[in-house]
Amino acid sequence: MSRIVPAARQLLAEIRDVTGKSAEVLDDVDGLGFKRSIRLTPAMAKTLGDDVLAALGVDARVDTVVKSSKGVRVTFVADTRADRAEEFGLSWVVEAE
Repeated sequence: MSRIVPAARQLLAEIRDVTGKSAEVLDDVDGLGFKRSIRLTPAMAKTLGDDVLAALGVDARVDTVVKSSKGVRVTFVADTRADRAEEFGLSWVVEAE
């Protein structure tokens, strides 16, 4: 059974708190049995804003943030940094905008 890395679970919870919707956990499973990628719909990405998405891209737990017509794919690193579940601070950033 595959599991979602803790950093991804934390981001999913914060996205749900801010947008009221759940992001999609992608089925890509790594060699250790972890799911490390989520996808935000275009509407979620718009709600969060480009500044928030850019901030996610510089978080040490995040490997890549890729925008496409399907939304935004966030992939977490393949090491123990993805085990850290500290807050990303999305609600604080979104409120400040």
